[in-house]
Amino acid sequence: MAAALYRVVPHPYNASPIAAMALFGGYTLRPRWVSALLPLAAMLVSDILLQLISHNGFYGADQFYVYGSFMLINIIGMQMRRTGALNIGFMSIAGSLLFFFITNFATWLNQLGMYPHTIAGLTACFIAGLPFLTGTLMGDLFFNGIFYAIYVSVPGLKVNRTVAVKA
Repeated sequence: MAAALYRVVPHPYNASPIAAMALFGGYTLRPRWVSALLPLAAMLVSDILLQLISHNGFYGADQFYVYGSFMLINIIGMQMRRTGALNIGFMSIAGSLLFFFITNFATWLNQLGMYPHTIAGLTACFIAGLPFLTGTLMGDLFFNGIFYAIYVSVPGLKVNRTVAVKA
């Protein structure tokens, strides 16, 4: 709920805890569907709240790509668990870049008339999205850093990842 509410209050563009929830949840939570469901549920709750407050909560075809990006970031977290590698900084940046490329490609693809469907149009779309990438990178690094710091410093929080969440 805190992540959903964070998206509703004023904050820097694209700097939200949702991608960090997806990445770190993929690494730490079991069963897998729980780690995938939590960031999507936070997105849905916040999108509903944003729709009620400002009528900007639902944004057409691009929304599928946003939610899908978080699912892919969650899979990155699951892969970190399988390999035993917890390089949270590198994976956080990888998740941010994945989100940037997928969602900007979707904007180029779906926003008819906004960018021509050419390489030059796609390039222009990516360039226009660069200011949002900064917020994404900073937010993801910040929230993943907080999640990681809590994870390694709170005694008893590191539980057997095969039974971290019982459903």
